Amino acid sequence: MVEALVGCVAGAALVTATENFARAAGLDNVAVRVKPEYVSAMVSFEDPLYQKIVAALSAGASPDDYVASVEITACKS
Repeated sequence: MVEALVGCVAGAALVTATENFARAAGLDNVAVRVKPEYVSAMVSFEDPLYQKIVAALSAGASPDDYVASVEITACKS
């Protein structure tokens, strides 16, 4: 889905990979906090991209079963 690629939803990295990327870049005290409320809010706000994603999912599935927003904190020593 082109819109998902442009909207940074498709092709995103796994949470563990994101943490590993930060450590590989030389960052310390890396903390990744998953924020499922962001995806839920986008669905409830009826964001057009998320509505297309919902329509493409299996019955009973939710975008936050597959997509997460994260907050990353880290330090450079």
